[in-house]
Amino acid sequence: MRHSSGIIVYRKRKDGRLEYLVGKPGCVGTNEYWSYFKGGIENGEDLRMAAVREFREETGVVLTKDEILSMVFIGTVRQNKKKLTSAFSLEKSDIDIAYCQSNIADNCSWPEIAEYAWKTYDELTDVTHPTHVSFYREIENTHGGTD
Repeated sequence: MRHSSGIIVYRKRKDGRLEYLVGKPGCVGTNEYWSYFKGGIENGEDLRMAAVREFREETGVVLTKDEILSMVFIGTVRQNKKKLTSAFSLEKSDIDIAYCQSNIADNCSWPEIAEYAWKTYDELTDVTHPTHVSFYREIENTHGGTD
């Protein structure tokens, strides 16, 4: 079974609501869901190492050692019959999506991530993979993003 790992980056707005940094896939034939940045675990990597590498590859953002150490493991879900997906959370408010840049995907000749956005929980629940909603809900419950 395949296993992917990633980071859900969030920030708190002035009104107290949380926003999540998400991307939309760029390759033809991939799903149309907005998603946190994740990918397959390579040989010798643990979940945290894979999550950090995938985040850097898909956003161009290099995390500091302190940021990596402050990542909180949320959990693992079965995304489908053949894939497990794990997530860490990280509060990071200084990412400007205008400067995010993705790697070129393995299965096509254009960037893996075509579009970036900051979205609230309410904006995400209908446009992200259904199995990922529990990750966002956990962050909302832990950090007080919803009323």
